[in-house]
Amino acid sequence: MEVQEQVLDLLKYLVIDNKDNENLYITIKLLDPFPDHVVFKDLRITQQKIKYSRGPFSLLEVIIIP
Repeated sequence: MEVQEQVLDLLKYLVIDNKDNENLYITIKLLDPFPDHVVFKDLRITQQKIKYSRGPFSLLEVIIIP
């Protein structure tokens, strides 16, 4: 298995498989969006669902969130 595949598997494990982990949930919510590339599609969808689970962010919230 290539390093690239291992990294992608690790990201999927942390973001998708553990999205219900409270500590990871908070951290996932703060991530910048994943790249708009087919290999990141599921990661991007999961991260966006978590980030916007309480509705859209205002511009002020986006700026304030680290």
